[in-house]
Amino acid sequence: MTNLQVLKNGDKMRNCIIVCGMHRAGTSLVARLFHEWGVYMGDNLGTPDPANTEGEYENLDFVRLNNVLLQEHGGSWNSPVMCHDSDDRANALIRRYRRKLWGWKDNRTAFTFRAYEEYLQGENILFVICKRRKDAVIGSLFRTHRRQFRKEDRNYKYFSELYDVYYGAINTVSKDYPTLVLHYEDFKARKFFNPLLNHFSEGE
Repeated sequence: MTNLQVLKNGDKMRNCIIVCGMHRAGTSLVARLFHEWGVYMGDNLGTPDPANTEGEYENLDFVRLNNVLLQEHGGSWNSPVMCHDSDDRANALIRRYRRKLWGWKDNRTAFTFRAYEEYLQGENILFVICKRRKDAVIGSLFRTHRRQFRKEDRNYKYFSELYDVYYGAINTVSKDYPTLVLHYEDFKARKFFNPLLNHFSEGE
């Protein structure tokens, strides 16, 4: 399987793929797979860093706007708040990057999706939700991102609550759309690709 020319769900073509999950839950891996399989994930994907040596495969224009939206609502990626209103800046990004088969990855979208939703009318959206065990996510976050948290928040309780907030937000914004859930733990067990293959070859 090297190229996804048609993403089908029944008789509808899924042409807009939104990859999200908690940070450190495998979203970069999944976005990279879609990129390599021919889904246009943008042409401003950033560069590898110590936390993601293969690259994060997230469109930096979406990341920047999502950061701005969170900041304007008094939040940040590690202290997020829901953004409920449409935003013309989101429309501009969609108009710039929309293709026949396209998408983006940014976990902040769990909180900013409503800014984009109005302008995605007519798109057949698929949320690809990446999950990983909470303890594994917390351990990875502590190793790679702990300096981005206030000292008083560098503890299991805060990270655990943040994990729950992310997946709660994802469930809220994706509940009216088709979803595909992938589990990070299945990657090493060689079961990771089964949901992808089943979904894209047979539909939901």
